[in-house]
Order: sequence, then structure tokens, then C-alpha cells
Amino acid sequence: MNDQHLQLLHHPAGSLAPDAMTQLPVEDLVYEVADATVRTGEPEHGQLLLAELERRGDHALWEAALVCLGPLSSRPVYGLSEEAGVDRLRQIARSTPDAVTALVLELQARHRSIGRQAAHLVWQEAPADVRHTAMLQLLIMLCWSVGSEHGHLTPAQTASLIKGLVLTPDASQ
Repeated sequence: MNDQHLQLLHHPAGSLAPDAMTQLPVEDLVYEVADATVRTGEPEHGQLLLAELERRGDHALWEAALVCLGPLSSRPVYGLSEEAGVDRLRQIARSTPDAVTALVLELQARHRSIGRQAAHLVWQEAPADVRHTAMLQLLIMLCWSVGSEHGHLTPAQTASLIKGLVLTPDASQ
């Protein structure tokens, strides 16, 4: 990300400038929002990201999901071989009653095992509201497991963000 982007992104108070979000490529936008989320633990950054992605359209939402899936899919499922890890993700995805969690886990399994195009087919089949909430869940997972230059989300921040962005209906409003 270049210096011009960095100057545009931050208000003096340290939060993302909403008008600057429209100027960033999706990948930079996701990483900047992830960094702001890790720094503050506040849900507003995820809400702004989702609003901007919705403004840009379905392709931008998928592109942002891929930005999150890349590093998440490269992390091991601890204690399991890659094949066993993928099988476990699929097993949990099939057995969970939560559509968002099922989508996120199936996306990870498909992305790991057969690639982005296979994951995209699953993404396209999901209802729009499930995709939107799944994007927020992927962002939280990225902030918790991969983090940013400012560290990782704490367990309390993670739980708070899940409650505020994933479990709350109309989190993007």
C-alpha cells in the first residue's frame, strides 16, 4: 500500500476515513480494515467494509472473501494432516445448524482442497445475507488467527465482534 493510501485512510482519531475506502483496491481495503479492527476491537470497521463491498457489488464481496481465505486456508488444522483437516472442516460444515458457519467452513475446505473456483461455486449458491455475514466472519477469523502488524484480536474482542457483527441481525446497518 502506498503512502498516499495510508494518508487518506486515517482520521486524526485513528479510525478509517470512509471516503478513503472508496479509493482503495479490495485487497488493500481488507487488510487496512483488518488492521483497524485489531487495533480497536470495534465492529464499525467491519460494518464500513461490508457497506463499501456492497456498494462495489458481488464481485468485490467475493474478492474480499478470497483475500481472507488465502491466509486462512494456508494455516494448518492442528493435529491433522491436510487431507484429514479438510475432511474435518467439511464434517463440521455439514453438521452445524448455522448457515454462516457452514458456508465459511465449506469455503475453507473447498479453497484448501480444490481451489478458488470450487469455493466460488459454493459462495454463489449461498443466499446474499449469508454471504454478507460470512464475509464478516471471515474478517474476524483473519484478525484473530493471522492478525496484523498490531497483533491479533484477544479472545474477548473476538467474542464481542462475533456478537456485534455475526450474531446481530442486520449487522451491516
